[in-house]
Amino acid sequence: PRQVLDLLAGADQHWDNHSKAGQRFLQLRDLKIEEIVRQFREWQLRRDLGEQLLRETQKTMPELVAAEAAIKPRYEAERLKRDAANKVYQERRQAYEPARREHQAAEQRLTAECAKVDQAHSNVGRILQQRQWPAFKKLEAVEKEIAEKGETDDLKNRRAQAQREVDQAGMEAARHEQAISAALQNLLTVHSAEREAARREQAAWAPVAVAKAAYDELQEKFRPLEVEYQDKHRLANEVRHKNGHASREISTAKQKMEELRPGYESVIGQ
Repeated sequence: PRQVLDLLAGADQHWDNHSKAGQRFLQLRDLKIEEIVRQFREWQLRRDLGEQLLRETQKTMPELVAAEAAIKPRYEAERLKRDAANKVYQERRQAYEPARREHQAAEQRLTAECAKVDQAHSNVGRILQQRQWPAFKKLEAVEKEIAEKGETDDLKNRRAQAQREVDQAGMEAARHEQAISAALQNLLTVHSAEREAARREQAAWAPVAVAKAAYDELQEKFRPLEVEYQDKHRLANEVRHKNGHASREISTAKQKMEELRPGYESVIGQ
């Protein structure tokens, strides 16, 4: 209709008559109005969602919290029993440690003494193989040559030299055999000390084993209850967290809406 077209044309003309600065002012004002409306409605939506979540949590929270509360006394009582048994076990284990370390040190000393005996045997074998047996063979060869050719000064000297080598090797082997004897004697002493340390460790472990068996038994019985309590505690905590989050969201949204309300109502009232 004609009148509507005239009104639109008049509005266009009116808009064109504004200065560029005026148009910019109107644009900024409209943007500010849009931002106020957007923020207010956004907080309004967050308040509504918070209230919805709060209603949902208030339906489920009593049952979940009650389930947690119902099992907690039994859980705490059994946990205290388990912890008390564990404390006894740990104290006895700590008391056992010196005996364990003593036996460990005795085993190390025994291992070291065994190595000394093995080394002494190895030294004797090396001397016999590398010096005494070759010296015996040399002496036998010289005596055989004397038997065949007769005794000469050169053969006498060679026999005397071979005998000296046999004697020197024999004396050195004897020294190492004495070392073996001393090492074996010391080994017997160390072995006896190691057996005594092992006996003391075994005696010290006996009360630890009793305490550990008692703790393990309580822990095995406690574990299913612990899992059940942790599950109920988790569910109750989750609903408590949601409830708290919803309450904080509602409170914050209401506060923000009150801050925005004057501007929002002035725009809506236009």
